[in-house]
Formats: sequence, structure tokens, C-alpha cells
Amino acid sequence: MNSLLLKKFIEKSTLVSNGNFFIKKEQINDLLNKEDFDFIALPSFNIYKGCTIDEKGINRSLIEADSAIAETGTVILKSKSEKIRLASSLCEELNILLKQNLILEKLEDAEMILKESVQNQSNYIAFITGASRTADIERVLTIGVHGPVRMNVYILED
Repeated sequence: MNSLLLKKFIEKSTLVSNGNFFIKKEQINDLLNKEDFDFIALPSFNIYKGCTIDEKGINRSLIEADSAIAETGTVILKSKSEKIRLASSLCEELNILLKQNLILEKLEDAEMILKESVQNQSNYIAFITGASRTADIERVLTIGVHGPVRMNVYILED
């Protein structure tokens, strides 16, 4: 793993107020026991937990990222599952599990991920840099209107 990419990812992710934490593979069960996640999708570990997701949303999701972009601190989620789409956008707190070796340097490096996703029309791909932020014409910032209020990235050490 390129430590410069990791450092850049954390720097950019922190700039948008994300929590960034390192975690080892053997600590995942401890995280799951300690934290109360309403929805979990960690395909690499075959760990899933579903819940009802409606217009009221859910409190906390933990979703495994497919990749990330260091230059912007962005995580990439792709899925055919509507539940993952809803759980990533309708939760109050989005928690991402990111494998260090999946961090790309820049957006252009995600070209193959995009090509794969557009070949299958039912695929969903989201580029998420942090909590949802929007401002009105008077420059009043509101967080969480179109997505999570908080975001944490758990970086899985190699």
C-alpha cells in the first residue's frame, strides 16, 4: 500500500469532517459488538444485517466500500442492491469500511470501475466524500438534508 495515497486520503477526508479510524481485520467483530449498526453490508467478510428502511430513514449504516480516491477523500460504493442505496443515503450516520489497498490516486484511476458499472444498467455507483451539505441563496449551510449527517471511514489495515 502506498502510504502517500493513504495520507492524502485521510487528509482530504478529514477536511470534510469525516472521522477516520484504522482497524485490523481481527477487530471487526469487536466493532460490530461495540457499535449498534442498523444496517451492515460487508461482503468481504460475509457479514450482513438488514433492517426496514423507509421515509423515516435509519440511524447508522456500516457499508464496505469498493474503492476510494485519495485526491478528494471520496469513497466509491457500487451495488445492485436497493437496500445499500437506501442505507447509504437515508442514514443519519454512514460508516464505511475501506480496505487500504483499494485507494486510488485520482478520479481518472476509477475509469474501469465506471466502465464496469455502466455496462450493467441496474448497477448503482455512488461517490461519497462526506456528510450531505447544502446551502441556500443566503449561504445558510445545512448538513444532512440529502444524505447522512455524519460519516466515518474505518480503514482496514493490510
